[in-house]
Amino acid sequence: MHHPCQVLADLLTIKEKKGGLKDIRLAYIGDGNNVANSLIEASALTEIDLVLACPKDHAPDAGIYETARSEGAKVKLLI
Repeated sequence: MHHPCQVLADLLTIKEKKGGLKDIRLAYIGDGNNVANSLIEASALTEIDLVLACPKDHAPDAGIYETARSEGAKVKLLI
């Protein structure tokens, strides 16, 4: 992961506030930086439905995105 502490903190907050990670849709709006890449990786390991909206010139790493999708991640990328 590119930014594991941030993603773990985000997932813990969601779990504490929502009671778990099942049936959660998480929206990320911003550039495809290290946090976005880590959220993509985390979505492959959890039941989170992740939607990312990023500028075309600042998209997340295509390799990370494709690998996560091939591992069953529910990730949608809006550019």
